[in-house]
Amino acid sequence: MDDPQAISGDVGNNYQVSPDGQFGVYTADDVTDKVVELYSVEFSTGTVTKLNPSLVVGGDVQDFRIAPDSSRVVYMADQVTTTQSSCSARQSPVAALPSLTACSSPEAM
Repeated sequence: MDDPQAISGDVGNNYQVSPDGQFGVYTADDVTDKVVELYSVEFSTGTVTKLNPSLVVGGDVQDFRIAPDSSRVVYMADQVTTTQSSCSARQSPVAALPSLTACSSPEAM
């Protein structure tokens, strides 16, 4: 990762390498201090992409799993705005196309 912006936030211990070895996926508070979001980095280019859309106030990405075929990431996040903050399962392509609602939690993968 040659881009210093790619590592400007706090990256914790929650990271994984995709089964095909092309991407790393990790959580960090890169954009807003103390707001943990989900990112991928393409190893061949160093391109870093945020995978989750906006979170609710006080929300975080809690956990994630990479699909066995390396095509998607399923993650748990406080992402839906309701009268109460709720944690929901979501999925996103590793290459960061728009996120889609998922039917399973990370443990189901």
